[in-house]
Amino acid sequence: GVHAPRAHARFAGFNGVNHYFGNLPTDDLAQGRWNATHMGATRRAGPPQAMELERAVMTAIENARRWAVSTDGTRLTLSKATGEPVA
Repeated sequence: GVHAPRAHARFAGFNGVNHYFGNLPTDDLAQGRWNATHMGATRRAGPPQAMELERAVMTAIENARRWAVSTDGTRLTLSKATGEPVA
């Protein structure tokens, strides 16, 4: 059969209150670029501190333009186009 390469990779996570998800274009990922699209999340309410942290995490994911994984594979770093970390 014919297998077409996937145009997007999916990502998902949990912020402590809500689950979030979205797509990342595979061409961008291969070039070290981060361009989250079609993001969404569940809409549960939580304590104010948890909701503030959740907003910060979602903003970081949305604002990131570059990504890198540590040499030991344990840390994902998201950064702005300038290379400055988003959070």
